[in-house]
Formats: sequence, C-alpha cells, structure tokens
Amino acid sequence: MYTMLSVKVFLRAFSLFFLLFLISCSPQPSRFGVVFTKNNLDIYQMSDNIQREIEQLTFTPTVGEYRVMVSNRGEEIVFQAGLIDMSEGFSESMIEENRHIYLLDTTSKELVDITSVLVEYEQVWQNFSMDWLPDQKQYIVLTDKIIDSEIRNYLEIINSNGESKKKILIPNAGEVPSITQSIMWSLDGRKVVLTQGVVSRENREQYPGSAIMVYDLEIDDIVQITDYKDQCLPQKWSPISQAIVATCSSSISVREGVSTQRVVRIFDTENPRLPDEGVAFSSCYDPSWSPDGKHIVFVCDKEVNQPGIFIVNSSGDDLHEVNLGNLAHSTVLKDPIWSPDGTQIVYVAGSDAGSTKIYSVNRDGSNNYPLTDQEDYYILVSVYPVP
Repeated sequence: MYTMLSVKVFLRAFSLFFLLFLISCSPQPSRFGVVFTKNNLDIYQMSDNIQREIEQLTFTPTVGEYRVMVSNRGEEIVFQAGLIDMSEGFSESMIEENRHIYLLDTTSKELVDITSVLVEYEQVWQNFSMDWLPDQKQYIVLTDKIIDSEIRNYLEIINSNGESKKKILIPNAGEVPSITQSIMWSLDGRKVVLTQGVVSRENREQYPGSAIMVYDLEIDDIVQITDYKDQCLPQKWSPISQAIVATCSSSISVREGVSTQRVVRIFDTENPRLPDEGVAFSSCYDPSWSPDGKHIVFVCDKEVNQPGIFIVNSSGDDLHEVNLGNLAHSTVLKDPIWSPDGTQIVYVAGSDAGSTKIYSVNRDGSNNYPLTDQEDYYILVSVYPVP
C-alpha cells in the first residue's frame, strides 16, 4: 500500500515536472508594443503584449485622429486632429478650421502643437500630406504655389525645431498636367514616392486615375511607375527602400455596373517595369512588409464576407494563407502588421466593424490569441520593439 502510494506521488510529481519542462522549452511570444485607435477617436498604447496593459494617450475633444505616425520604438507619435468642443455640436467646416499637427511624447504625455513648425498657416488643409523620419528628426511636407497660372508642387524638408527648411520643386515626369496629392519618404530618406492626379476635367476622361512617381532626391530624378488608369495609393516602403507595396482600385464608373476591386501591387523602385507588368493580387488590401523585407502580409477576400490573411515573398512567389482557426470565419479582418522580429502577425478581427479585437498569431498559424479583451472599433497603427 505504501509502495503504491509512493509510486503515484512520484508519477504525479514527474508529470508536473515534465509539463513545466515542456512549457519552459516551448517558444514564447516575442515582446512588442502596440499603438492603435479606438472608435476612430483617441490613441491608445499597449507597451508590452505580454502584460497587455492598455493606456489611453489622448483625451481630445475631436472627431478623429488622422495619419497617425509612430517613432521606431514608440516614444513619440505625430498625428493630425481637428480639436473642437463638441458639446454644442460641430460641422465639417469647424473641423477644418481647427485641424492641427501634434507631437505626443508617450513617456511624459506632453502634447505639443507643431503646426507652426511645418506650415505658415494657423491650421492645415484637408488634403495636407506630410511624412516623418523619426530617427533624423525631420519632416517632409507637400506644398504648392501658383506661378504663371500653373500649379507648382514643392517638397519642404524641415527640421523638428523648424530652424532649417529646404524647398525642392517637384520636377514634371510627363506631359499630362497633374498635381501631387500625397508623399511618403523611404526609410533611408533618399527617395520620396508621390501620387499624382490630373488637373483638368477634360483630362480626367482620358486619365481617370492616379499615377505613382518615385523621386530620387540624391540624383534629382523622377520616374513614373504606374499610369493614370487606376486609383493607386502607395502603402509601405520596403525596409531596405528598394520597393513599395501599393493598393489600387479600378477607376471605372459605378454607373457602368462594375464593382470596385482592391488590388495589392508590388513595385521594384530600383528597376521599375511597365505598369501592366507589376506583381498584383486581386481582392486584397492592407499590405505590410516583414522587418527583413523578404515577405509581405495582406488581407484577401476569399468569398463574400470571408476574408483571410495571406503571406507572399517580396518577389510575388509562394502565396499562402495563415491558418487562423476559429477566427477564419470572421467577417472583418484588417490591418495585419508584423512583429518586430518577424515571427508573429498582429491584426484586427471580429464579427462586424464595431465588434473587433486585436489579435496576435505566429506566422504558421499557431499561438493565436487576443491582445484586447473589449470588443470595439479598432484601427491598428503600429507595432514596435520593446527592450
């Protein structure tokens, strides 16, 4: 009797020890921070995905933050917002009259209005476009000026203190009269990707879309890499600044009964091909580069109300779906971003737009778990490394 009891105790102790051993040997999720918005209003930060503690960073009387940009390690956030008192109602004109650019220190919680540093006016306009090199403490801003009845577009490179400004005239890349609509800096600061649309209504009949241009600041050379057939918008530079991934949609009129289809396209900016020869994935959106620049993750619609997360090589080969298990039937799936070490994908999923959570999953589909407990309307902005 005593011997049997001893054996049972030993076996239980051994089983517990073996279980703890397996847990200690199993790969643990890498640590990272997350920045997101909720209800399209304020900005939140999860400084550690393991602890999963969420901190609200902004408490602004606003209808939403726009173009939220986060520094490489989450210490600073730059965003546009129309700060207004909504207690007595608001209008679109009120929002525009109060649209400013803010810099938020996530440690001290200091919020600084930097509008006067970037532009010569008291507020920024609706289609204001800028980008940021957090490590170099520089901003790049798109401005325009009418000269001899023609619109001239400029890039203004500005130091964070506003003391040094460099104004560059954007050269014309072709014969189509156009205006620059948006800008995005490469991570090495050498190139700028631009989107341009035609100016006159007559030209829009022939050129209904937008074109993507890559402007090399070092050699003062601009190259057109897409035509004006579709509406194309660059999303991300590759980490090594040699390619961009963009989303495009058809410019065919809805009156013709043709539904708009989103397409993810990959462009080699070092060796641009003809517009129709680029790598493209139909019914796909929200692309993001892996940290090493070798893979891209994005969402594709497999069927109506049934999206999936897919990974592809930067060359466009080896497309495969990430197995999300029970979440594979989510009707909302968006904003996939790689973890800093490239082992996990952080994304938003849910049954509808207002009932989503932020999740993390290994690239092979394992260890899929929620980072947020409360269902809400989330927009995932950035994932960054923590010490």
